[in-house]
Amino acid sequence: MSEDFARSRLAAARALFDAGNLAGAERLLKEALAADPGLGAAHALLSFALGGRNRLRPALEAAEDALAVEPTAFAFRAKALALHRLKRRRAAVEAAEAAVRQAPGDPFAALTLGVTLEGARKPRAAEASFRRAVDLAPGDDRVRADLGRFLLRQRRLPEAEAVAASIDPASDFSAVLLLRGEVALRRRRPAEARDFALWLLSQDAANPSALRLLTQVKASQSPFLALWWRYALFMAMKPWWLRVLAIAPVVFCLSLLLPGFGLLPIAYLAVGGFVFARMVRRELKTVQLRKGF
Repeated sequence: MSEDFARSRLAAARALFDAGNLAGAERLLKEALAADPGLGAAHALLSFALGGRNRLRPALEAAEDALAVEPTAFAFRAKALALHRLKRRRAAVEAAEAAVRQAPGDPFAALTLGVTLEGARKPRAAEASFRRAVDLAPGDDRVRADLGRFLLRQRRLPEAEAVAASIDPASDFSAVLLLRGEVALRRRRPAEARDFALWLLSQDAANPSALRLLTQVKASQSPFLALWWRYALFMAMKPWWLRVLAIAPVVFCLSLLLPGFGLLPIAYLAVGGFVFARMVRRELKTVQLRKGF
């Protein structure tokens, strides 16, 4: 009975994950693993969900748990992406190559190898892996969107726009929405990019890529406030200890130069995070996309 419950939770979590609701997927996966700790696919998917929410150490631990249960290509992919986000580039490529060896016909294994090769600063090999993934799954919108985002990062906007145009307009995968939003922003259509970012945030309010896109939209609309928006994103996305580390030198210098005003940067930090959260909620309310808040 507990095994059936765990598998039903895993299936529901997959649906939420594909829809971009990483927080919901994480909750269901933890319920599945509480019922059946030996469900390797749940450990691996949990790693993907945690990594997507910028919780990198727990993501790597979940991937290691998945490999301990069963060394599948899915588990190696989870480990490769966790290592990639932790900037452990060589280990990430090795894990991705293991995933490709396990499942040479899996487009997502080829996609993961492309991501890690790009992180290792091997763009030609990375592009070959991205295009290999598209050849293996020509009808998969997520794979094509990841190729398009790679081309954007390589500053090949016309090619990335062509890839975005080739995807089904009704597709609402998070990678597709991000690609369209990023193309719109680079084509100087900030209102369209903003709507794509808010659509993603309505699915998962903690989606770091969507928050970054929304911040870029705001910064592009007001060059004088660009530093403020980037600062607010930094304070909203980074771990608490990194925020304290970043602000500590400013606090120290001001405490020396302006006695009595040493706490001002700390107050500014708190106000920045609060204002950023309020801004996101207000933007979502404006377009009547409040799901996830």
